[in-house]
Amino acid sequence: MMGSFMHTNRPKISKYSGFTVVELLVVIVIMGLLLSVAVIGLSDSQNRAKKNSAVATAEQVKLKLTVYFQDRNRFPQLQSEVVTYLGTVNAAAIGTLFGNASTYSYSATRADGSACATNVPPKCDKYTITVKKSWWNGSSSDSDVLITP
Repeated sequence: MMGSFMHTNRPKISKYSGFTVVELLVVIVIMGLLLSVAVIGLSDSQNRAKKNSAVATAEQVKLKLTVYFQDRNRFPQLQSEVVTYLGTVNAAAIGTLFGNASTYSYSATRADGSACATNVPPKCDKYTITVKKSWWNGSSSDSDVLITP
């Protein structure tokens, strides 16, 4: 009696149990799509963070240039002068970041828009700091960020 009881309760195992190749491929494709969406989202977040960091640095430079103008009644003519000045006002870390020409560009002009290099000494009344969109992998719809006094 005992032998027949164990025999009847044992589940039948089919020789065709498991997943088919098509089912496995569907699962792999779905996982790949989910992974690609996650990677794209992460990439966008990293690009936004790079942009925000670069703009914050440019805004800090803008604040330092306000003090420069108050002391000298002009703005620096060249980006290298800005970097040097930042090093003298305990903002060397900002200067190091701002000196990266692949991220930022700096141009100064006179009030009328003409080049300030024509004056001796140069009288630069305006400037533009450009944060290049290539730094944060901006899309074609994005534009460079311009910071002016």
